[in-house]
Amino acid sequence: MCMRRGVRPAFCPELKKDDQPLTDNDRVYVQEYDDHIVVTMSKVARDDADKYAINVANDSGSCNIPLKVSYW
Repeated sequence: MCMRRGVRPAFCPELKKDDQPLTDNDRVYVQEYDDHIVVTMSKVARDDADKYAINVANDSGSCNIPLKVSYW
């Protein structure tokens, strides 16, 4: 999903786990705002512990941010 806010170029966030795209579901979803993105993961389980990344791209460029989810 690409979002357009005001006069800024549309941006496209993509969440990945183990380099595989994740889609929004009832436990994991991405919310886009004017100046930030919120990733929510509910009911975290042991299998969720892993490396994640969120990539945000638009016509001006892209940014990849690594995330690590731990479970103990």
